Amino acid sequence: MLWPLPMQVVEDTNTNHAVDDSDTVLKYVRFGLWDHAFNTNTPTGVINDNSESTNFIGCDSRRFYLRIKDTKATGSTITADWYTQKSDGTDDDHPGTSTVTLTQTGTNTGVFVSKALMLVADDVDNNFAPNTGLVGTGTAVQGAADHRLRRAALGDKMCFSYTMPITGAQKATASVPIFDTSNDPGPDKRKQLTVNIVNYLAPAVGSNPPQPYGTSTYINSLFSSAQDLWTQVGLKINQGSNVQRAIPSAALAMDGTYQGSANTTQEAAILNDLIPITADNTLTVIILPLGGANAYTTIAQRTNVTLGDRYFIFINNALDINDLTLAHELFHALYNRFDDSTATQQYFPFNTEPPDSFGVTLPDVRIYRRIQAITITPTDWLRQGRTGRFPIGSGIGTNSATTGNTLIQNY
Repeated sequence: MLWPLPMQVVEDTNTNHAVDDSDTVLKYVRFGLWDHAFNTNTPTGVINDNSESTNFIGCDSRRFYLRIKDTKATGSTITADWYTQKSDGTDDDHPGTSTVTLTQTGTNTGVFVSKALMLVADDVDNNFAPNTGLVGTGTAVQGAADHRLRRAALGDKMCFSYTMPITGAQKATASVPIFDTSNDPGPDKRKQLTVNIVNYLAPAVGSNPPQPYGTSTYINSLFSSAQDLWTQVGLKINQGSNVQRAIPSAALAMDGTYQGSANTTQEAAILNDLIPITADNTLTVIILPLGGANAYTTIAQRTNVTLGDRYFIFINNALDINDLTLAHELFHALYNRFDDSTATQQYFPFNTEPPDSFGVTLPDVRIYRRIQAITITPTDWLRQGRTGRFPIGSGIGTNSATTGNTLIQNY
């Protein structure tokens, strides 16, 4: 016979780096933002001390804690398993050793609480070794006891289980969804975005027929890397239509590359080809051999064509996927803003410097891996409905009528 066993996921509502009666029991969890993870504006390291107040998980705005009440447990600690599962009930991230330590909140309280935990979206983050926060232990790698990170995807749920230390006791399991899956249209609802693709065809060479500039592997990698980052804020990126189309000859320079930019004849040739086949209020990624920049997005108004509410992201067909170029360009399309030179090195959106200029080999948790705090708070730009596209405000500061987008939908 089992005794009542409350198993809860708790938020540190009063931000005192502990769990107490004033804190909120969560109905869902979210991915960590790493928004207090770095000690300077340069990528010198992640704050990863033993103390919760100086640890990147212990300080994260979206950290959460496991709390279990077991008045018959002996000793000052218990262990629970924690892991993530897919929507079909199969495991997503459930390492062979998945235990985490919960410490009793006081003498004979029977209430045990874990250190702060955090969900991440990819293996780069998951392979980082956080400090356990426990006395005399140090860091724990992925797959070891007291590793405080778990990888998850949108649609997963976060699970934890506990086996009571009595003869014949059954394992008790609890779970919560990731992001709000209720009918509440609040700010923590998951969202989704459909992105169409035009994969231009290179001109025929001799007897060889025209070939698409981008391979399917390359395109899928672009979207997969972008998804890893945008998962943090609850955005699912769907690949829409994928069209292969002959590139207008007027768009190519003598060397066979596209050298277009705003209001050039090369860009006009491309846009005049695209606009008639592109619905208004859509976002389309264009794969082609782009000269000069890695990519660019049609943000500003054009003088030679009418963009309407269409957005086009031009991406070179041979980029280092680790540069997260599509993830960066999506910020321009969704927030209708230009680069901001004040962006710190840890944050990939609006950063004007390429990541390799920082001397860190990508991928790395310290560079181009984070979501700008201003896109999350205070106005949550991701869910901001745009009422106009022009004129565009400068920088990434206070939102205006042109901030946000009309492209994302509920998921």
